[in-house]
Amino acid sequence: MAFTLAELVDRAAFMSAETQLALEDLVGDLPWQVDLSERPTLTWGEGADAITTTPSLLGSVAAKSHTWHWGWDNINNFPDAVVARAREVKTRAQGTQALTTEELSVADNPHLPLELTLAAKALTGVWAHYAASAGPDTDVWFLLEHPDLTLGEPSAVSVGRVIAQGLSTIPVSDHRAALREYAKARGFTVSEEEEAITLHASDGKARVELASDRIVNISLSAADVDERPDEEAAAATVPPMEREVPEMETTLEPEAEKVDAIPDEASGLEAEPDTGEEAPPAPAEPAAEEIEPVEAPSSLERGPEDEPPATEPAAHVPSEAERITPVEEEKKPEKKKGFFSRIFGSR
Repeated sequence: MAFTLAELVDRAAFMSAETQLALEDLVGDLPWQVDLSERPTLTWGEGADAITTTPSLLGSVAAKSHTWHWGWDNINNFPDAVVARAREVKTRAQGTQALTTEELSVADNPHLPLELTLAAKALTGVWAHYAASAGPDTDVWFLLEHPDLTLGEPSAVSVGRVIAQGLSTIPVSDHRAALREYAKARGFTVSEEEEAITLHASDGKARVELASDRIVNISLSAADVDERPDEEAAAATVPPMEREVPEMETTLEPEAEKVDAIPDEASGLEAEPDTGEEAPPAPAEPAAEEIEPVEAPSSLERGPEDEPPATEPAAHVPSEAERITPVEEEKKPEKKKGFFSRIFGSR
């Protein structure tokens, strides 16, 4: 049975949100450049302090035609290493139409590229992404891998920030299911009530209150060993995913060639010129006390509303991300500076 796209988005929502915050902390607004050769790299900064991540091309969005084209179709004949994760998504998709149809319209849903990327995260376990501009009319979406993007021990103190970020930038359909998947993937021990789920970690616990399976409040408290449940009993309260992601069985062969859709410039992407604008300050960590209501932290991109989730709100979706102006050809062959605006959403 095929997955639904909403189901996969919910599975990835909060793990993605926390990892995107880690990516923001890691690379800030450093200039970047990408090399899509046999050993693909997306490098942030220059010299000895440069940070080199491993990109996997998921797909591209053409603004003029309002379409998404999956990287597994590989119409530009990139090396296998560049599109391997995209092919993994197709193999694990169990026939999910949005993940196995080579080209999709985004005209009616401009957030579809983000949703497809979140689905890819749920199926591959790679939680970081970046949407890079390949010119005035094309964005290329990458999954990113780097040792520093592997999250450490789970922290109850960070739960408020993570949930607020997730709900303000991702269209989460089922808050309870998304929270369960986050707790399981992140390694929290869990105790669940009819109207609350409590996440326990070494630094304390976060009690997440729900109404009609929508998150309405989060309260934090410091660690108290006597109050934490036995790990095995707590873990047992988190039900398994209704359908587990299947294991890869075969190595995919390169797909057949088709007419080019991603511009050739995609193999030498560089960040656009610095606008001179300073990035907003990073949000403060929530204190270990009751937070009511949850407030979305400041970030490079925010959803259309800053209000915390109410009893039965419409799902928060990210606003149209700031368009990056086309890269003008420069006379000097120097690297172009870029400002970081593609971490949390799409155009």
